[in-house]
Amino acid sequence: MKSVEESQREEVDIEWVTLMLNAKQIGITPTEVRRFLQESQKMKIDDTLSKRCNAGG
Repeated sequence: MKSVEESQREEVDIEWVTLMLNAKQIGITPTEVRRFLQESQKMKIDDTLSKRCNAGG
């Protein structure tokens, strides 16, 4: 029997494979996907920090 962690890891792996295959089909490189995800994460962090700063003042 698989642990919850193993099941979650497999689910995430399937999502990543699907993402990368779809990106490849439309001509997006792994580097472009990585850059997009990094920029999206940075924007999410910046937005969170901005909301915290605005809530305090």
